[in-house]
Amino acid sequence: MVTMALGIKRSFVQRDIEILSSLDCRLRLIQTKPSKHWVGFLLGRIIELFMCLWFVAKSKRVISWFNDYHSFFLILLAKLFSVKSLILVGGYDAISNSKIRYGLFLKPNLRQILARWSYRHCSNIWVVHKSLAVGCPYANKQPHINSGIKYFLPHLKTPIVEVPTGYDSNFWKPSGNPKESIVLTIGIIEDKRTYQLKGIDVFISLAKRLKEFRFIVVGINQHLVHSLKTPKPKNLEYHPRCSEKTLREYYQKSKFYFQGSSNEGLPNVLCEAMLCECIPIARGVFGMPDIIGSTGYLFNDSAPLEKTVEFIHSANMNLGSDARKRIIKQYPISKRIDAFNTFLQS
Repeated sequence: MVTMALGIKRSFVQRDIEILSSLDCRLRLIQTKPSKHWVGFLLGRIIELFMCLWFVAKSKRVISWFNDYHSFFLILLAKLFSVKSLILVGGYDAISNSKIRYGLFLKPNLRQILARWSYRHCSNIWVVHKSLAVGCPYANKQPHINSGIKYFLPHLKTPIVEVPTGYDSNFWKPSGNPKESIVLTIGIIEDKRTYQLKGIDVFISLAKRLKEFRFIVVGINQHLVHSLKTPKPKNLEYHPRCSEKTLREYYQKSKFYFQGSSNEGLPNVLCEAMLCECIPIARGVFGMPDIIGSTGYLFNDSAPLEKTVEFIHSANMNLGSDARKRIIKQYPISKRIDAFNTFLQS
């Protein structure tokens, strides 16, 4: 039996659940809803403790998606029962960004103390991109950003391995229809902090300069939209979260995909868009240069926005098919399946 603890079940977490289920192992999930109220928070920790007590002793392996409060009891009991444990790191748990108050290592508190302990005492750590292990040199030049587990725990002995998330190129594929003049960006944008994190301000600036293109943001909270004070250009559209099939339709008709994140290890939406032959445009930090290679355009905060505008006007449409080929080669889902198989059998 394998026990997995998780905070929020994102699509990439669900894919890992499906992979583990396909590997003939009984999977038990421990998930409690996040709560900002102290009563809900304590109740969640109590539930996690009792579920861990019930499951871990019977498990062959334990896995935590992200390192946070939900990891602590899982790793503690795995250590007590001599069960091998794995923490899967996604980004938030290896970053500190004081400008937008984002990241597990933002301030020294109980959350960070427990996370440091979990990193030190788990058996293995997987990162989706190496920059989450050793830090991103481009991001770390910014005075408000620090990154990399090794930066925060320089004497850590737990082995860290780069295991990227994988993608199903049979599902994420182009429709065969002509692309429309659309620049797309996608994210779960529920508050102003995430709005800043995803670089939506840059996206809006581009929309103002490229009035002949439709600019679409998918995944934004409608309450947030109503609270925004930034004037919305006529060619900018805000759309709510949607199913994966609908998401694929957005990718399939968009010529360009924009990823403006200032902190993100290996953005799944960027890889999915490239598989659907969107031409990628992204901030040159963390895993994004490795994802894109020479198939799109990388920008940074010091480069004038006009350079991005010029790229959109002059881009070779063959870059879309090159982008798809790159993701198929670099990030097949088979690599992640093999990695899980090795962990389960070790």
